[in-house]
Amino acid sequence: DANALSLNSVNMTPTAAGALTINAASGVMQAGGTVVTGTGVSAFNAGNGAIILTNAGNIFGREVRFTNTGASNDVTINYSNALTLGTSATDGALNLTATSLRQTGVILAGSTTLAVSAASGDIDLSTQVNSLGQVTIGNDGGQAANVRDFGLTNVRAGAGAIVNLSNAGTTNLRDVSVQYQA
Repeated sequence: DANALSLNSVNMTPTAAGALTINAASGVMQAGGTVVTGTGVSAFNAGNGAIILTNAGNIFGREVRFTNTGASNDVTINYSNALTLGTSATDGALNLTATSLRQTGVILAGSTTLAVSAASGDIDLSTQVNSLGQVTIGNDGGQAANVRDFGLTNVRAGAGAIVNLSNAGTTNLRDVSVQYQA
């Protein structure tokens, strides 16, 4: 699509193993009250536009990948289960909320907010050499307290300290592994 694409309910059959690929030149937005269901890899390419998938009831059977450009074009994904990210890139901010977060590919993003929506959730973004801007755990809703294990590998020079990674902010924290390789 040459313009921003607004998704209504998108479903792949439960037995389909294929990938769900959405391409739009100027953004991918999810219409309110709709569900995106992808049983295989789900890939979203928004060109020079934002990617906004905010219905926590979306179903991603395997990893989610995203790509867009433009420093003001953010990626926001809310998901009510564990979210696995494949190789992905955005020039804008990355905002992720899920019961836990992990990765199978490199992630490139501007400022990054990682929120865990269930108690004792894990964030493991340490298996690849990521390039992330300022990283914040949780949000104003106190979701930093849900993080149990936190792992991050980041090569972005000047990324700064991780916001909310403290005894006061992460009260369930059990294990931390942070590697800056700038």
